Amino acid sequence: MDAYVIWFIVAIFFTVLEMFTSGFAVMCFGIGALLASVVSCFAGLNAQILAMVIGSALSFFLVRPIVLKFFSKREKAGASLSMETTGGRFRRRAPSLRRASAWRS
Repeated sequence: MDAYVIWFIVAIFFTVLEMFTSGFAVMCFGIGALLASVVSCFAGLNAQILAMVIGSALSFFLVRPIVLKFFSKREKAGASLSMETTGGRFRRRAPSLRRASAWRS
């Protein structure tokens, strides 16, 4: 089996593993493995390992903060909707009371 196929399988493995984790950390290794797959077409094993390390480090320090910021904005927006599911449909909940003394029955 060629080296680029092995690196591509490793990249797919890390991508699938990321589906079961959070934080986009494992996906950075998948990006590094994908870069190593491309480099394997042109260079030897040392260059492939170097590409894996550099690609993983760059994606960890450059791409990961952007992705985390994007998903944290989506979570905040989703939390402000204050909806709950009932029987597959969405309905709005009444806003919660902040003070117990304001409640009158």
